[in-house]
Amino acid sequence: MRLTASILPPDDVLDHVAEALHRDLADTELVAWEDRSRWRVRLVDFGTVDRADAVRVSECLADWVATVSAPTLRLEEVRPLPYDGDDSVWVGLGGDVDLVTELAAAIPQWTHTIGFVPDRRKYYPGIRVGRVTAATTVAYLESLSERLGGYEGPAWTAADVLLAVEKMSGPDHPPRFEVFETLPFSDQPLMRGSGAHMPAGGQQL
Repeated sequence: MRLTASILPPDDVLDHVAEALHRDLADTELVAWEDRSRWRVRLVDFGTVDRADAVRVSECLADWVATVSAPTLRLEEVRPLPYDGDDSVWVGLGGDVDLVTELAAAIPQWTHTIGFVPDRRKYYPGIRVGRVTAATTVAYLESLSERLGGYEGPAWTAADVLLAVEKMSGPDHPPRFEVFETLPFSDQPLMRGSGAHMPAGGQQL
């Protein structure tokens, strides 16, 4: 099974993004748009694991995530190719984005304590909504930035980190995720300017 840790925005937040992009999503040549089921803030990809390892990862992370205050987030700014070597169109993450970035960096450290090393894919604070193709033009990407660079969606408070199993897709089967475990955040509010809770013996989040 392919296991991922992510934060899944509520449906109304994703609906808002879809409405902003509706004209662009209709053109599948200039950009290979991701299926909406993939619209999530991916924190860590664990790669292919067996069920026993997935259980170990879940048990390891549950206690740690429970020390992290629930972040309040929003999706903002459609950002084509935001960093060198990237081939994607993203909707950026706003709000308590530093907390989520620190969380994405901490998860590999936490799982390392049980001898598990996840994939070292680059984390980016946002949701990848598409990838460029051979037909993508600079003019189109500039237009996308001009039209939606100021996009801002509704805020929400994330309840948990979702461990999910990504199922293979095919021509007639869009990708789908099956929930393996939900890992709730702390129910304590985030103290602005003072960081979140300190996991015992670990990194401050």
